[in-house]
Amino acid sequence: MDIADIHWHDSVVRKIVELPDPDRGEHRLLIEVDYPIDWENNVIQTYTIQFVDVFSYEIHEGPCVNVPTLLDANEIAEDDDSDVRTIRIETTGGYRIVQCVSLSLAKGEAIP
Repeated sequence: MDIADIHWHDSVVRKIVELPDPDRGEHRLLIEVDYPIDWENNVIQTYTIQFVDVFSYEIHEGPCVNVPTLLDANEIAEDDDSDVRTIRIETTGGYRIVQCVSLSLAKGEAIP
């Protein structure tokens, strides 16, 4: 999935789930959000942003009055030819960095 296909702005973080799977050699990171579907009619639904084959997840945030709200996300260009994507997610409290192979967006809760 392309990072631009996800509407990051004003998605409120509900919960984050890390799912390491040593048997399959895979690590997933799920970010469950209140996702804006229709701003004009104030329609919000629960969606999950899933990162697959996660190599690292960093949180660089300070105190926040409420739960973090996503503002934007950008893929940071890397110099090597690897399949690993480095994504910087801006939030109301700072930013987060995720290094992964792929990401997707699905309707529903982050259920392991």
